[in-house]
Amino acid sequence: MTENDGPLEAPARMTRRRGRYPAGLAAVASVCCLLACESSETERVRSITEILQTRATHVANADRRDIARGLVRAERRTGIDAFLLLAVMEEESHFRPLARSPRNALGLLQVRPATGRDVAARNSIPWKGEISLFEPSTNLLIGATYLAELRESFGSWDLALTAYNQGPTRARKIAARGTNRSSRYAARVLRRFEALRKQSTQ
Repeated sequence: MTENDGPLEAPARMTRRRGRYPAGLAAVASVCCLLACESSETERVRSITEILQTRATHVANADRRDIARGLVRAERRTGIDAFLLLAVMEEESHFRPLARSPRNALGLLQVRPATGRDVAARNSIPWKGEISLFEPSTNLLIGATYLAELRESFGSWDLALTAYNQGPTRARKIAARGTNRSSRYAARVLRRFEALRKQSTQ
């Protein structure tokens, strides 16, 4: 989750009484928290859509908003910042939902079908074959989930991004050398991530 997605703090007088809300107020607080999270997500969708309007001019307006919604949903599910996923997307497919690489990586986050199938199976994500990777919401969720798994495995964004682009075997070899662990790909994505975050606040 993003730092804006945390629960609302309760007033002190409500938390001191037996350490919890009275029953009626608990329901109200729960609703308020939900509304705050929805408001935060709506704002992120709006911000990402505006960025796509300037960086993805070849994408239809409705598709830009669908992509933005998919990014925010993937962020909520995996905890990976939507703007980092946006940076990966720009590097991988230049925002083209139907992109196919010479190595048969597909869709917005350029996921190979075998990887997509395995990630979907491990994480209970609906899978209908490689056509799933041409559906923006599914591609984004699978790609984000895979990247989260790599981050968990390698312990750094430099190596996780390198593994995403070049494969885990190559990333392990780089990690074993212990020097200059950042690939050019990872450096580009992380620079773009910072630029996108800055653009979102302007």
